[in-house]
This record gives sequence, C-alpha cells and structure tokens, in this order.
Amino acid sequence: MKRFIGLIVGIIFILAGCFLFFQTKNLKKNCTVETEAIVVDIEEEVTSDEDGMNYLYYPVIEYKAGGENIRIRMSEGSNPSPYSISDKITILYNPKNHKQYIKKGEKSSTVISIVFMSLGALVTVYGIKMALSKNEG
Repeated sequence: MKRFIGLIVGIIFILAGCFLFFQTKNLKKNCTVETEAIVVDIEEEVTSDEDGMNYLYYPVIEYKAGGENIRIRMSEGSNPSPYSISDKITILYNPKNHKQYIKKGEKSSTVISIVFMSLGALVTVYGIKMALSKNEG
C-alpha cells in the first residue's frame, strides 16, 4: 500500500486543481455585471496552534445588485489585510445570483489551480514509478 501513496496524493492534487480551475471558470462565465464594492468591515479570525496565535483578516464588502444592498464576507483571509475600511474594489457579480461575485481581473485562483495540477502531475508520475518499482529488501 505504501507504494501507492504518491499516486493517490498526486491524483488528489490533480482533482483539487481541476475543481478549482472549473469553479473559477464558471464564476468568470456567470459573473458579468460590473459594480464597485466598498470594504465596510474587516473581520478578524483567530486560531491557535503549537506556534501560538494566528490572525487572519477577512474583508467584508458591500455593493448594490438588482436594487438591493449585498453585504458579504470575502472568502480570502490574509495577514495583513490587503484592504482597509472604505477601500473600493471593482467586482463582477452574477445577475441571477447577486451574492456570487469575482474580483475583476482575478487571476490568483487560476494560478493556484495550475500549480495544484502541475504538482499533482509530478507526484503522480513519481507515484507511478514507485508503484511499478520492485521492493528491494
């Protein structure tokens, strides 16, 4: 079973990369209405581990869509926050689902998905090599 771990991990990385890639592609296809969102709050999330306390900051944005105010916490947390309260962000939202949006010019999700797929391919090739090798000893 140990010989197949690399193969399994590689396939998981490839599948995760594909999922992220197609999810982002779908968002870009469906989110067609451009608007300006304003950062109205920064939510702090604290976690702890053996290294101590970790802080992530999640911008909360507000924008108008279809005559209603939409307020939503962005899914990307970071430390430090790349935004401050009252910053403006250009987004594209889905006219059929106003809470579904993507930042205009978003490329990081695509890059991350390609990295996952590439890493997965390398690990899969290594896993295949290990699975086909003869156990010595």
